[in-house]
Amino acid sequence: MNLLISICESFLTPAKVMMYSLTRFHEDVDVYLLYSSLSKEEINDLELFLINKCNARLHPVCASGFFTNVPLSDRYKKPELYYRILAPYLLSAELDRVLYLDADIIINGSLNEFYNQSFEDNYAAAWIYRRLS
Repeated sequence: MNLLISICESFLTPAKVMMYSLTRFHEDVDVYLLYSSLSKEEINDLELFLINKCNARLHPVCASGFFTNVPLSDRYKKPELYYRILAPYLLSAELDRVLYLDADIIINGSLNEFYNQSFEDNYAAAWIYRRLS
């Protein structure tokens, strides 16, 4: 499974929780990380976490320089939120599919059915979950 995340330093811990919960139900996970503000030490720490706790592999992709002059909202102040839009241009064309997940979720079951579904003639598939209260 190819997983895409895009995080800044304040989302390192939630991302680790999400990836740990994902790898409880999935093996052979490659994590593609789009980032700009993470330090080398933070990336190394994340890579060691993935290797030792999740049996997963990290593929960091620096996206600095994008969205530098774009006005960001008060709610979304970091450009990392928008890097997922660049995935088709920054990730290898050899990837047949990649699953983008927000870093602040917990996986509590298999995502295989969704991940492996046919795209037919579409470039993307989306699942939107909305809690009804």
